[in-house]
Amino acid sequence: MSPTVTGIEKRGQGVVAVTIDGGDRPTLLPIEALILHRLHEGSELQPDAWEEIRAAGALLLATRRGLDLIARKQRTERDLRTALAPDFEPADVDRALERLHELGFLDDRAWSERYVAGDRARTRGRSLLDRKSTRLNSSH
Repeated sequence: MSPTVTGIEKRGQGVVAVTIDGGDRPTLLPIEALILHRLHEGSELQPDAWEEIRAAGALLLATRRGLDLIARKQRTERDLRTALAPDFEPADVDRALERLHELGFLDDRAWSERYVAGDRARTRGRSLLDRKSTRLNSSH
């Protein structure tokens, strides 16, 4: 049986929730996916096509959310993973973080160097900073 779109609900900020028959919860997609794939209620999809649409949409949304978070405050990979985890599958989070690394927006080493060189670090103990920097650099 081919997946069939049974509902589409706008969620704001260019995001829609798409419900597929037999699905236990709606899938969040960028609104561009509806246009690109001509999705509407009643659309029948091949299972492989649906998974590709879902995965590409999740990658775009998770990457976009990661960029939004980084734009407000520089973050580590661990910070972003924690922030994205409630809304995205672990594999989708992994791919989004990989993409942010590729684009040069996520760099734990650069973050730790800025942190150690910053004003806030002057009030911290040197051993604490060394441990934090070592932990961040070893996670890569």
